[in-house]
Amino acid sequence: MNRKAKEMNDKGKGHGVTDLGNNNFRVVSSTSGRTYRVWVHAYGTNQMACKCNCRWGYYTGSRGRRVVCSHVLAVQQYLAGQKTVSAWSSQQDAERQRRPMLDLGQGVTITVR
Repeated sequence: MNRKAKEMNDKGKGHGVTDLGNNNFRVVSSTSGRTYRVWVHAYGTNQMACKCNCRWGYYTGSRGRRVVCSHVLAVQQYLAGQKTVSAWSSQQDAERQRRPMLDLGQGVTITVR
């Protein structure tokens, strides 16, 4: 379970996101200034698989797991537009919000309001 969902979400709010088309995004880190690529693939009901070429994304993605990092959460906020994205470390916490939910994997669920 990812216990740092809130911290990652807050960090991601400062990143710059550019839509490159075909579910590809460029994310410029607000902390390091580095540029990363995020790929988004929706599947199933309320589930999404994302990949990022940051170190964390490379480490977790190489093991076949869905990637959740601040860059992925920045893209989710970008896709939500004017709505607010909140990240939760447990499904139960997310369900209590009574909002649309999306499972990103690694124990992180986002809600949108």
